Amino acid sequence: MDLAEKLFPDCFQLEAFKLEEKRFEAMLVVNEKSYLLWTEDGELIKHGTGFLGRNQPKICHIFLNDIAKVILEGSDEREVFKNYVDLSRFSLNYFTMNFTISKLAYDETTLYHDLMSQVRKAKVNVRYGNRIKYVKTSSGYKPTFLLDENDRLDYDYYKVRLGMVYARLKMKRFNKKMERTVLQLMSQKNTMEEYC
Repeated sequence: MDLAEKLFPDCFQLEAFKLEEKRFEAMLVVNEKSYLLWTEDGELIKHGTGFLGRNQPKICHIFLNDIAKVILEGSDEREVFKNYVDLSRFSLNYFTMNFTISKLAYDETTLYHDLMSQVRKAKVNVRYGNRIKYVKTSSGYKPTFLLDENDRLDYDYYKVRLGMVYARLKMKRFNKKMERTVLQLMSQKNTMEEYC
C-alpha cells in the first residue's frame, strides 16, 4: 500500500492525485494554515496569508526570512534585529505596499479612501483594477508616484511592522508595550530580552 492509499479513502480516484515526498530540515507552525518549511538546501517556503500578504512591504518578507532561519537554527535572534536598526540603507521599493482599486468609492474612514483622494486631487486617471503603490511617510500614507524630496519614510512604522512579523512567529499577541520595546531595540536603546 503506497502513501496515497493510506491517506485517501477508497472513493477517491487516486490516479488524479500526485503526491510528492519531500524532506525538510525544519518546520515552524504558527497555526493550521500558516507555517514555514526550511528545505535541505536552505530555502524558506512560506504558507499562509499572514506570511504571504500582498500588502506586506518587501522589508517584512526579507526580515521574515532572516528571523525565521535564525529561529529554526536556534541561533541568537538579536543578531537579526541589529541588521534592521538602520532602515534608511534600504531603497524605497523595500517599503512599498499595494492596493488594487476594487470600488468606485471607499468608506471615508479607510486608508484607501485617503489614497484615492490624493490620486484624484493630483488629477491622475485610474481605473478599476489598477494597482496603487504607496508608502507610510512621517505625514501619513502616500502613493509613491506623488512622493517628493520633502517626504520622509516613517521608519518607526516599518520597525513596528517588523516587530509584528516577529510576534507572529513567536505566537505572541502584539501590544503597545511590545511596540515600544521594538522601537527601543531598533534604536539600540534596549536589549532584545525585554521583547522576547
